[in-house]
Amino acid sequence: MTLITLELEPKGKGRPRVTFKGGYARAYTPATTARWEKAAVTILRSQWQGAAIDKPVKVEIDDIAKRPIRLCRKKDPAGLLIRAALPDADNVAKACLDALQKAEIIENDKLVVDLRIRSLYSEKGNAGRVVIKLTTIQEAGGVIQSIDSFESP
Repeated sequence: MTLITLELEPKGKGRPRVTFKGGYARAYTPATTARWEKAAVTILRSQWQGAAIDKPVKVEIDDIAKRPIRLCRKKDPAGLLIRAALPDADNVAKACLDALQKAEIIENDKLVVDLRIRSLYSEKGNAGRVVIKLTTIQEAGGVIQSIDSFESP
């Protein structure tokens, strides 16, 4: 099991943009997404020691956004809060998986066979961050729970 923390505000993967030049369409990633992925790759490479994972892997992502001022009152709880707001959890997962692949931590994001993502607000006074936990399926016993025995947190 590997735990990696990205001291970056969570960013969802932007929709691809298309431009036409010389009669040909060219798709590209929006600049804000590209900048976030580049920063994430730099952090990931500095924290990762070893070769790329080439086995099926379980990925757990906590995307923790900075808490808005409206939730920093004395009566609000001090710990992490559930966040049902932008960026969407699935888009954050896409950006994180692409960064893991570009940083050569996983060979290909098709190796992710079990994915969990939680969208949260940070503790009072803390900045946003993304916490990624990687576990190869062999470390987890080589078996994933069946749908019938799925347990919710």
